[in-house]
Amino acid sequence: MADEDENNALVYTMPMSYVNLILEECTEQISILTSLIESYIALENKEYFWCSDYHFMFLCETLFANFKLKELFTKELNDSVFMKGKSGKKELLILKDTIQMVEALLLARYQTVSELKRLSISTALN
Repeated sequence: MADEDENNALVYTMPMSYVNLILEECTEQISILTSLIESYIALENKEYFWCSDYHFMFLCETLFANFKLKELFTKELNDSVFMKGKSGKKELLILKDTIQMVEALLLARYQTVSELKRLSISTALN
């Protein structure tokens, strides 16, 4: 994935198929999470609702990670520089700072989605 030595790389590449997959996941999760959060906020008596403040925190964290990922990739695609990878497929060039932010957000999203699954809350369309 790196253009130079892994430790010194300033620019990385990411296959467009992976970028598109991440954007699709973000769009799907944003829709689902928004609906869940709206349902929780609309309730007057939250005492008997399935979602506690603990659940709500993870819903909000996951929503933030998805919005931020979508924003980062949208910006990268608007200012995009592409190249053909070794496989001949189109790849997006991404600066080291941006790829580190993407990695951190993907890891945060993975952790919060895992916790939501443990709490029996799905962020995927059934």
